[in-house]
Amino acid sequence: MRLKLISCKIITRELSYLIAQSDNKLDVTFLRKGFHDEPDKLRQAVQAEIDLVESGGDVHTNGDAESDEDFAAILIGYGLCSNGVVGLTSTKYPLVIPRAHDCITFLLGARGRYQQYFHAHPGTFWYSQCWLENSPVRDDDYLGRLRRKYQDKGFDDEDIEFLLEAETAWIKNYSNAAYIGMPEAAPRNGDADCRAAVRHIAQVYGWGYDELEGDISLLRDFVDGNWREEDFLIVQPGQTVAPSYGEDVIKAVEQ
Repeated sequence: MRLKLISCKIITRELSYLIAQSDNKLDVTFLRKGFHDEPDKLRQAVQAEIDLVESGGDVHTNGDAESDEDFAAILIGYGLCSNGVVGLTSTKYPLVIPRAHDCITFLLGARGRYQQYFHAHPGTFWYSQCWLENSPVRDDDYLGRLRRKYQDKGFDDEDIEFLLEAETAWIKNYSNAAYIGMPEAAPRNGDADCRAAVRHIAQVYGWGYDELEGDISLLRDFVDGNWREEDFLIVQPGQTVAPSYGEDVIKAVEQ
């Protein structure tokens, strides 16, 4: 089965590992992580990629293979992501989307495991190796880098202090840092440096620290085509994605 995958870079390592093992033929487009912070832009970016695949204008796709075998579906490597996937649609291909609020479910392997930890440890900020590789690391030099950025832009000291306070207010909303390790997708030398980096961040911010071993099984089923209804939504051509406001997270509705 030939599949198109449009995914956030936050799971690049995990998906790359699984794609190499899958019997399916996957054509992949990774999008930058920053879209998570702007759901409208996330929706626009993913929909633009879907439209390009449909029109044959996708510069990422192997056009030579299209004449032999068209895509059976487009996989969307995002969760609900603050409603960033709401409204996605295709006129030609089924869309397959994991029933997840965000990528943490992908890394932990199940919504239930995520919910259980969330209830036991509210105020957790999550980290993984790909998160560290695709995000500005907010360490003990975080304020220094922000300060220098605003100084370079010509802000005076009073404005800089106001901006720094605004940009770091989020820290007070968290009390715990959790690192998810994924042994299958870790470098040959391991991810000890990533774990140490997150421990250091937690110390700087006065947070607790925890480590969890990830579960790659949900992502494996995603790329292998094992799309159980309880774990994956299949949006048929002409339907669109909507929030369900229930345990199933998302649903398909007629346009």
